[in-house]
Amino acid sequence: MKKEYKIKFDNGHVIGPLTKKQIGVLYIYGHICGNEHYHKIGVGEWGSITSYPELLVLIEEIIDGKITEESLITNREKEILKKIMDDVTQVLEKPLPEIDKTKKLFQEFKFKKDEESESTRIKPVSVHQASLDKTVLRRDINPKVTISDETKVAQLQVPFADEISPLDPEGQIKEQEELPLKDQANVYDKTEVVNIKSILPSLKNELKEAENEFEKKILLLEENNEEETPVRELTKIQTIIKIIPKGKKTKWITALAFIVVFYVLLFPEENAGGDIKLIYPVISFPVVNTYLDKPKAVEAYELGKKEYAKNTYVSKIKAAKYFETSLKHMFRDRKTITLKNNNSKDFNENDSQTENIEKKQEKPNVIVKEVLSPAIYWLTVIYSEILNNSKNKSEDSNIIFRLLQIANTKTITEENAALAAGIFYTKIGKYKTAAYIIERYVLMATAGEKKKQLSNKLLAYRLHILTKAGMLGVDPVTERNDAEETFQYLFRQSSGPLEMYIFCAEYLEFNQKFEEAKKILLKASQFYKNSVWLILKYTEYALRDKDIKQIKHNLETLESLKLENCPEYYAKYLEYKGIATISTKQFDLAAKYFNKSLKIQESDELRSKLAELELKGSEFEKFLILESKIKDLMISSQKMASNNQWENAFKYAIEAADASPAYIPSHIWLAKIQLKKGYFTHAIEILEKLSKIYPTNTNVNISLVSAYVDANLIDKALQKLSILSKESKVSNDPAFYSLLGKAYVKHGKISIGIRYIKKGLNIHNLNDDDYYFLAKLFLQFGQVSESKKRISTALSLQPDNLEYICFYSELLYESDGADVAIGFLRNEIRNRGEDVKLLSQIAIFYYKSGQNKLFEKTKTKITSLGISEDPSLYKFLLKTAELDGNLKGVVEYAKKISILEPGDIDNKINLASTFLELKRYPEGHVVIDDVLERMPTYKMANYYKAKLLFNQGDYQAALTYGASESLYFPNSEFGFLIQGMATQELANQENDLNIKAKMLNDSTKFFESAISRNRDSFDALKSLGQLKYRQGQYDIAREYYLRVWNIDKADPEANKQLGYIYKQIGQGDLAVEYFQNYLDLSKDAPDRATIEEELNVLR
Repeated sequence: MKKEYKIKFDNGHVIGPLTKKQIGVLYIYGHICGNEHYHKIGVGEWGSITSYPELLVLIEEIIDGKITEESLITNREKEILKKIMDDVTQVLEKPLPEIDKTKKLFQEFKFKKDEESESTRIKPVSVHQASLDKTVLRRDINPKVTISDETKVAQLQVPFADEISPLDPEGQIKEQEELPLKDQANVYDKTEVVNIKSILPSLKNELKEAENEFEKKILLLEENNEEETPVRELTKIQTIIKIIPKGKKTKWITALAFIVVFYVLLFPEENAGGDIKLIYPVISFPVVNTYLDKPKAVEAYELGKKEYAKNTYVSKIKAAKYFETSLKHMFRDRKTITLKNNNSKDFNENDSQTENIEKKQEKPNVIVKEVLSPAIYWLTVIYSEILNNSKNKSEDSNIIFRLLQIANTKTITEENAALAAGIFYTKIGKYKTAAYIIERYVLMATAGEKKKQLSNKLLAYRLHILTKAGMLGVDPVTERNDAEETFQYLFRQSSGPLEMYIFCAEYLEFNQKFEEAKKILLKASQFYKNSVWLILKYTEYALRDKDIKQIKHNLETLESLKLENCPEYYAKYLEYKGIATISTKQFDLAAKYFNKSLKIQESDELRSKLAELELKGSEFEKFLILESKIKDLMISSQKMASNNQWENAFKYAIEAADASPAYIPSHIWLAKIQLKKGYFTHAIEILEKLSKIYPTNTNVNISLVSAYVDANLIDKALQKLSILSKESKVSNDPAFYSLLGKAYVKHGKISIGIRYIKKGLNIHNLNDDDYYFLAKLFLQFGQVSESKKRISTALSLQPDNLEYICFYSELLYESDGADVAIGFLRNEIRNRGEDVKLLSQIAIFYYKSGQNKLFEKTKTKITSLGISEDPSLYKFLLKTAELDGNLKGVVEYAKKISILEPGDIDNKINLASTFLELKRYPEGHVVIDDVLERMPTYKMANYYKAKLLFNQGDYQAALTYGASESLYFPNSEFGFLIQGMATQELANQENDLNIKAKMLNDSTKFFESAISRNRDSFDALKSLGQLKYRQGQYDIAREYYLRVWNIDKADPEANKQLGYIYKQIGQGDLAVEYFQNYLDLSKDAPDRATIEEELNVLR
């Protein structure tokens, strides 16, 4: 079969099919450069060129000169390809950059020693000026591409190309219409006398329009060239010159330059900010040289430490380059240790710990150990610190995680390794994991005789991480407040690293002590007066205090420091610049600063400010005052949430959200609390309103779809995801594929769902919740080994997650037995102390394996340890009550859990089903009505409501709720089952024989629908068998009841009915056998006398 490919450019246009040789020629001619999307026809999905090794090798050989144009294509084929190349030129929105054929295209092939300076690692992007001859502004034209017979254009692929969305009637997503062409600039050939005053207004408008158009282009260029030559923004005069037709430029360049000089003088605010070049980090995994060169490694290592000590953003990037170079020369070293004198220290002994690889030499008192270079810890620390400035945070996070995996075992013993992991997990929002790693290192470093001195930097990050994780109270096990103790220790220090001051101020700010926080920042300025980070932090307080003079001074200082060329700092500077401009009533200019900041770095808070500015204009200053109040309320709410005081957290969250209808963070936080409390309907209403205000905001849309999925509104979720697939900003987020996968799983399309979840993990492989979700899915289908792989990865990302630990122990129980599972949990208890949840899991394993004495002993211990407000205690007691069949105990403990965790809907469903079993129908209605109020689409809620009504004889209402269950969960049998049962009872009450026959027929269809969804649906089989028996269809009834009997041979009803069926078809011996089974199984059967009489007759 002929291998052909398609190529998709970043603007969505597709060309193809193309042969491998044709692709090579396109590369030689410079029409493609390797960063497009490729697809082999009939195989797989769209991906980068690295997905196709044959193409990768081809381009590498072209670069090396091994393959030439002549060897790829004949003259006749050149003519065929010429048309394709013309079309490629048309579909590109910008000319491709010149390709240096002497350099390797892909970083993984750069194995040669890097002899250049740090410029190879730094990407400057000029915010205002750039070289004119290297930038071309193309006309805003997007022509339709006419391709020859051998070339086709395909529509943009959507995520559900293989499946039609349930709510997409056309089965496809329509592409957006093309924008109309803009009128071209009209410039006269003749020389004219220009009146500057008369043309300035129109010139200003033209310049603004040109700049706006170009800024759109810049965004596209930046997205498309993340790993290529930096893009520089044109100045306004360059933009105008580019618009002028070629033949008319010379006459106008001087005149326009003269005009623009006056323009800049008249409108100085348009050139504010100076010439600040933003430097984006290049985070890469070090490629080790073939030969070890320890001297060069040590030299680069020492230079890296010196550069890092300068404590600026640029110096950190330079230091990272040195540490990477050090690792290239020596990733690992072999260290000789003499056992008699093992206190000798060298470069490796001071800064690294030994690996597990040990090899003994011939001499018994000498060993050789392989060690990691300490440069890996420094490199990971820096990469983690500058991660927020990355242009591709997902991809760079994956690289840092790989480095951390190599140094994973050293996070217990090496401070820099623990620090790197703590900073990294904090940057990606996994605060609990970061806290676990830091606390584990602190515990190990301060235990035993040889205690280590903890650095102030590590303690500062410890305080920061505990604050972010909400771990600010007294630990119930240690009875210590680690955050407060750490703060008090740092507060007493006369001097320390910058992080010490910043994070101490942050801690005080979290505790609403703003004046004290401000004093700490003032103290820090004595040591770090030129720190951009510190000045920005202090400017935040100046804005809070409306200290205009201080704000102006700080902004000027920041400009003089060039913001350390840091994108994150520059974005924050632009935000503050915009806020400061509000005081001079320059609202349009403020909006411009906000927009510019958002282009560099997205921020929900700033996006909300911009919306308020556009909405309120002159009243915006009032909102700035209000925003401080909103943040304070959110902090109060978060404090209450961290202490499980959900009612108070809810109260503060409502106040924060009510203060502004468009403030994104407060509304998302309120929605999270609503979901936690189980009020799904209210949370969805909040997020839907927010989505209308911010239709393209990633956080808002992801939160909304997540709520849809949790609420089982799968059709809505898929419809929303279908719309979002057109927004590249959202659809490129790994959370998009995660939610798409979970939606399909809940829709019953398991394999499709798993594929999308894996696709999301390929983009960003640090989502532990997705690994856990896959682990549960694989266990559901009996794939224990696959489940173990996923949960092991989840545990590596969140080692402190007790839910993951307990799940892993369940897998061990399934694969290796109770002793192994219990041993694993005992080891966890030794490492982290006794915990109710872990002991509960051990007790359950004792119960399952028949070790009743140990079960009772562990149960007693759990009860003595359990805190009255700890849900884990009551969940364990609930489980034991279920195992013992103690329904009254189930009710007692389920009620307690409902109070402690009102959002635990599964617990409420369980409680309602228990009331149903106990025939306490009014109480069951109260519980299930509460569930339906919170989330009317929750699985089994409508079924249990219908079952309660059915048992009370309200068959019509039961039929209605059963229909709702089937509507929301068409792949579940329960809705159809209860509809069949209700219809059958209604038929029994009907006197009209024709209507009765129709209703019985409908009942049969409902039961058959239930069985088609679950062939072992016990109640549906039994009900259908009973219906056929009443209709005299004994052979069919026997088949259904035999299936029931095979599912549960100990079911008394099935045995009795089979007895009657065999009696009717004349098989007396079998009838006797089943009747006798019924009597043996039901010692207190109310119809015992009747059955015994039947037996006497048959015998």
